[in-house]
Amino acid sequence: MHRFATVFFAFCFLALSAHAQWTFVSQDFEPTDFAILDGRIVVSGASTISPAASHEVHVSADGGQSWSLVSAAEGRNVLATPDGFILAELNTKFDGTPDGQSWTPNDWGGYDVAKTTQMFYDPIADRVFATTQNYVLLISSDRGQTWVNAPLSSSDSELTFVHAQGDIVLTGYNGTQGALHLSTDGGQTWANLGQGRPTGGFVAPNGDLYYTKDVNIGVVTPSNGLFRSRDGGATFEQLFAAPNKGFQGRKSPLRMAAAIYVNGPNLLFSANDRLYLSTDDGVTWEDASAGIVPDDTGESAAIRFEIAGDTAYLLLLSNDRNQGIHTGYGLYARPVSEFGFAATNTSNQAEADVPQSFRLGAAYPNPFNPQTTIPYELSRPGHLRLSIHDVTGREIAVLRDAHTPAGQFESTWSAPNAPSGAYLVRLTFDGTTLTNTLTLLK
Repeated sequence: MHRFATVFFAFCFLALSAHAQWTFVSQDFEPTDFAILDGRIVVSGASTISPAASHEVHVSADGGQSWSLVSAAEGRNVLATPDGFILAELNTKFDGTPDGQSWTPNDWGGYDVAKTTQMFYDPIADRVFATTQNYVLLISSDRGQTWVNAPLSSSDSELTFVHAQGDIVLTGYNGTQGALHLSTDGGQTWANLGQGRPTGGFVAPNGDLYYTKDVNIGVVTPSNGLFRSRDGGATFEQLFAAPNKGFQGRKSPLRMAAAIYVNGPNLLFSANDRLYLSTDDGVTWEDASAGIVPDDTGESAAIRFEIAGDTAYLLLLSNDRNQGIHTGYGLYARPVSEFGFAATNTSNQAEADVPQSFRLGAAYPNPFNPQTTIPYELSRPGHLRLSIHDVTGREIAVLRDAHTPAGQFESTWSAPNAPSGAYLVRLTFDGTTLTNTLTLLK
């Protein structure tokens, strides 16, 4: 009986472990990019059955359970907007219908575009961005119909990634001379933030800036680290470095961006073929890569992470696919609930929920010990300062002091060493200050 129970519980444990992991949803193709619109997944990629077909488009309407081949278009990068899909390769662009079945060839409005490296749609500003290998950042305010070239000035030879929230735009290049570039006016003017060789960037809903890059450059097995700035890029702190997972030593690390996702205290980023997750704002981390086929060659990278409904999707791209020999390259799916945070929708087609006022909400819990969360909202972008003061008016903590997009946000104040008593939270925006009272009870 004891032996039976041991075997039974061991079986249950293995069954649960097998369930709590990523599921490979690619079939006989290896995607180079994917996009989701109204539950429909469109991927661009190379076929493992017909090597002669360099790129194809595959569409799934059931979360990756089944796929249909669309051969009328080809491209490396694909993007979803509320109007449909955009497919890009070299100087050719295809505009796709919302079902992904019909594609119309187009161009980039006269711009000379080498291969695109990443495209991004920001629903807050309703703008499309495209980075390229010839150091061009194109911006469209009409969902890809017309474009303007962002006035960046740098020695970077190309761009690898782009991310935006409203007027805040972050782009960069992970080559030897690469750097981060930040705009707070929607791409009209730019600041070079340095931070050499960034591999990915992300602008959080509250305006915090995140990027990844190799740390310990020169070591045979470097680590890919996640960094954050809460002061508009003036300073960055390193949150975590993935052990022995970096781009150094790869045949060609360029043009392969790292995936980053931020939503409140939930942080996630990729390092090569591994994914690392924190649900407590970067205090503790865990490897969230269960189910992903490991790559011993060091030639793959998880480059895109997206949530649609209650499912998370992750794309693992190979730098040297060898036409399907490495079967772990492709698209993976996993229930969002397994990450420890609630289902949401970060698909590019989601419409922004922009508040209609400037407001400081009631902190919760209040009274608190030792941590409380402070909600606030902005109806338009601008510089915001959120600070904590004692009853004499002395400032004892600054939670945020940076340009912030329109939206609803939360900041957390942790005061393990502060004495019990009353405190003031002060929110200043556009010359107006709002104040609420906090009570710390120990």
